Amino acid sequence: MHLLDAAYDVIIERVNAYAAIEGGELSERLINKLNSVISKYSAIVNTRLGGTSNRLNRGLGSGQAREQHETAH
Repeated sequence: MHLLDAAYDVIIERVNAYAAIEGGELSERLINKLNSVISKYSAIVNTRLGGTSNRLNRGLGSGQAREQHETAH
């Protein structure tokens, strides 16, 4: 596992834990914004590498924000 992958996993774990504890609209907005950024850079990486990066398509969040992210891909 690359160092970047480990950092990405930590971010996902912490944001999801925060959302599980706090919940609410602010968490949903944060998760949606981060998923948008992840999708943008995933598309850039995929274009440059000429393939697909399923690793980055995991996204953040659970519940509605996670479902929205998964249906967007």
